Amino acid sequence: MTQSQRAAWFFTVLVTLVAFGLVVPQLPALGDQTRTLDADTEVGMATGSVVIPARWEVDIAATSQQTPVASMGGVEVTIADAAWLGGSSGLLDNVARLLFDGDAVVPEIDTDDADAEGGEPSREVWQLTPSADAADDAPVWVDVVREGEGVALVVVRGDAAEAEVLTEQIDEIRDSITLDLSTVDVEVAA
Repeated sequence: MTQSQRAAWFFTVLVTLVAFGLVVPQLPALGDQTRTLDADTEVGMATGSVVIPARWEVDIAATSQQTPVASMGGVEVTIADAAWLGGSSGLLDNVARLLFDGDAVVPEIDTDDADAEGGEPSREVWQLTPSADAADDAPVWVDVVREGEGVALVVVRGDAAEAEVLTEQIDEIRDSITLDLSTVDVEVAA
């Protein structure tokens, strides 16, 4: 191999390393971080889906991780889903502890029994709000949707006054959630 051929190979390797080491990692930052929806859009989650209304902005990175985050003005709505095998009161207590550091107004639950075996699971919705002792960065409210073992949290953060104005649209987001654990093997370990 001649000296000019070695120099050409060295140059080719150097350009390739620079491209992959410096340029390629910067490409995601060149694109949009959010996208404003032109129409109502169904977005997938780990165990279901949700419809985000038109004119809301969607965080592309969060949505690609199956945890949709939508915002409008000073209000951000995060939708997360999971499975919960325990009673509903335990679920609400855990949500209060995790999202409000325990400083939440938790609704009373009429019955804490799991759904009857073999029957269709009922859909229940509860709303948790911050107590007077809650931190300033606590959510404005959290809607907890439970359908059998499927659970979705609709976490509303931001300006409380703006959130109140958007309540109807946020309720539509919550009501559009579908949960389907039929493809997930969920059971209590012995």
